[in-house]
Amino acid sequence: SVDYEYGVTPSYGSTPTKESTAEYSYSFSGWEPSITSVTKDQTYTAKFSQTKRKYTITFVVDGKSTPLDFEYGTTPSYGSTPTKSSTDGKSYTFTGWEPSITTVTKATTYTAKFAESSNVYTITFVVDGKSTPLTYEYGATPSYGSTPTKESTAEYSYTFSGWDPSITSVTKDQTYTAKFTQTKRKYRITFVVDGKSTPVDYEYGVTPSYGSTPTKSSTAEYSYTFSGWEPSITSVTKDQTYTAKFTQTKRKYRITFVVDGKSTPIDFEYGTTPSYGSTPTKASTVEYSYTFSGWEPSITSVTKDQTYTAKFTQTKRKYRITFVVGPTETSKDFEYGTTPSYGSSNPSREGYNFIRWEPSISSVTKDQTYTAVFEEQTTAKYCCWKLTGNYLLYTLTDEDSNDTTYSFIAYSTATLKTGSQDEYTFTNPTTQPFKLSPSVLTIGSSTGKYYRYPEGDKIGDATRTTYYAYKYGNTDTIWYTKTLDLVAGQYAYTYSYNSESKMVKINKFKASPDSSESGALSITDSSGTKVILHRITKGDKDLFLPVIDNYSY
Repeated sequence: SVDYEYGVTPSYGSTPTKESTAEYSYSFSGWEPSITSVTKDQTYTAKFSQTKRKYTITFVVDGKSTPLDFEYGTTPSYGSTPTKSSTDGKSYTFTGWEPSITTVTKATTYTAKFAESSNVYTITFVVDGKSTPLTYEYGATPSYGSTPTKESTAEYSYTFSGWDPSITSVTKDQTYTAKFTQTKRKYRITFVVDGKSTPVDYEYGVTPSYGSTPTKSSTAEYSYTFSGWEPSITSVTKDQTYTAKFTQTKRKYRITFVVDGKSTPIDFEYGTTPSYGSTPTKASTVEYSYTFSGWEPSITSVTKDQTYTAKFTQTKRKYRITFVVGPTETSKDFEYGTTPSYGSSNPSREGYNFIRWEPSISSVTKDQTYTAVFEEQTTAKYCCWKLTGNYLLYTLTDEDSNDTTYSFIAYSTATLKTGSQDEYTFTNPTTQPFKLSPSVLTIGSSTGKYYRYPEGDKIGDATRTTYYAYKYGNTDTIWYTKTLDLVAGQYAYTYSYNSESKMVKINKFKASPDSSESGALSITDSSGTKVILHRITKGDKDLFLPVIDNYSY
């Protein structure tokens, strides 16, 4: 303590100091509080700044000293791993410091310790750019340990061919680089065509080829045309599959339409409905016209070559038949093959007798005109049977002329009996013409009756064929038939004279050629009885006479 007068500035007299420790040294940095003029009793305390002390650490490596300063408390470091030069046969490996390094508390010397060993060298094997370092003692022969390999590139594969330089005994660090022989790589190129795979191996860089244009089997609906590969073919760089692409085209099939024997081939696409293009026609024949009725088989969508044949419904053709009767023409249509008819009776003209049609009416085969031929009427002509003695006589008579009598093969003797009051006798036919009225004719033991023709009928008025058939049954019934132009296959009608003295149509006979006599016809009634008709001709008149019962002429 020092006493100072009021108002003076106190002073310590020298720079205060503080003794260093092992760790720190100290420097005066001022008073606390700061010194001011004396105004009262006051204590001032010296303030010091501390600084870490440094010590010299000496590292001795292979006889060489390296001094370095380090702060108190830090761990000194040589800075690198100490080394000791090797000899040809020996090498040295740092094993630590003597003494072991501790934190700095004072100046210290550390000496590097080394372990002695035979010299070891690093042999580096470089394979495909990758280094593999291995250590070997001096004089040893280094080995990589396995056959080096080099990873294939897309283009090449590699085969180990040796080391560069050639491997020798170890005398120093050495690098050996693996050498490789390169070979072009091959890749599997697979061509897929219509689902079938074809694998082929090609070298890297070449352009693969399938060898031919790919094809794909047609289906019923489509044909296929090769359009390229998917993906497009490029030079070989890897295994690759190429799939053939095809453009499909609807197949066409040959559809043959056969119309009336003529074939028309037309090509249609699969699945479409074929069309002939127009309604088929078939040329009419003389007999038939034809109407298209469909196809055989029925038309369906196209799936294959097919033949369709037109079907036709045939219809009998009709022809215009014109009947010319005097100044009048009457036209009617008749089917082919039928026999045209003017009507239920022959045409008539007043004062004339119809003779025939010109030309003669025949089955219809074309348009035809028939003209009625007439002759001028004279007197009505009648006929009857007459028995004289042993002869059967036929008489054709005019009312104003003499009778004409024909003789035929004799029957047995017959007796003619008188009938009703208006009959004529047969005793003198050359001077007494007659009409048919009910009469009784006895032939042998049979008795029959003659009857007048149905109203309006006349005979012998032209060159037409007229037939008469008589069938004797008993005294009460006789059948009589008259027809014009009776030919095989036509019918003649039978009449019976009834209780009212009228001719009644009761049956019909079918005419057919008879084998018993040339030129004869026969008709057979519904009971099976056959009547044979024989032809007799006089001038331009042509008549048929019957066989009566079992008699013959």
